[in-house]
Amino acid sequence: MIIYKKDGHDFILMSNNQRGVMKVPTSPFGKAAAISTQISETAGVPFETIASMKGVQQLDLLDPTHALLLVQSKRGALNLEAVALP
Repeated sequence: MIIYKKDGHDFILMSNNQRGVMKVPTSPFGKAAAISTQISETAGVPFETIASMKGVQQLDLLDPTHALLLVQSKRGALNLEAVALP
């Protein structure tokens, strides 16, 4: 999970094995309703799934405009990639 700023807005970019890489704006955090019951799909703040980032095992901030990704290929090899932040 990394935090970055783009176009004057703060975002969190995170990767997980259920939803892939997600871009989450931080601006709705202070206004979001609490999640107090179990949910079946999604709830809370909105997010955008970054479809172009598949197989991401780990990520880190490289510089203010790029992320460094450790990506697993279909054959299982791990590749190190630098990409522009979405």
